[in-house]
Amino acid sequence: MSIDLSFILEYNWASSTHLKEALRITLSAYIDDSVSKASLTESGSQIINCREYIEAACCLAGSALTSEPILAYLAKMGDVRVLALVAEHPQSNSEMLTQLAKHINPDVRAAVAANVNCPINVLYDLSRDSEADVRYMLAEDPRLPISILEELSMDENPYVASRASKTMRSLSQGVVVEGHFPRHDEIQKVGGQEL
Repeated sequence: MSIDLSFILEYNWASSTHLKEALRITLSAYIDDSVSKASLTESGSQIINCREYIEAACCLAGSALTSEPILAYLAKMGDVRVLALVAEHPQSNSEMLTQLAKHINPDVRAAVAANVNCPINVLYDLSRDSEADVRYMLAEDPRLPISILEELSMDENPYVASRASKTMRSLSQGVVVEGHFPRHDEIQKVGGQEL
């Protein structure tokens, strides 16, 4: 197996320890799942690197250069910051997003809701999330299917309902938010216009 680690050099690492931890994460993702955050605490000398390990994981999860296998490995971590970054990453696949959508932390679920790769069935589930912040994240997304926006416009939370109504009004007036594209390469017709 050939592993290209050259992308790691593209990062602006804060220290050599960050680089070391990034290499540990990357190699673990490709070779051996036995090296994990838990293994950092096995010896006194390694416990010092736990903070750097999480910081390196955040840097990897937040970079466009990070590949899907590394994201899949990072998605198994317990740190909420790392998981939220993986959830919003454009290379995260539907399987990862489906699992992260079930996470106990609403910040992780909200990040899933914002990801353009989020499967439609997961979007429907998130539109019924117990946390208003997750539903609000969906309500402000003009790429959502109209059926979800309509449901959110009747939300029990007035902020969510108002935001969904505003998004639908913008769409019906032909206002497209710059940088927002339809989900899953679908073209939606709203107000007789293709978006």
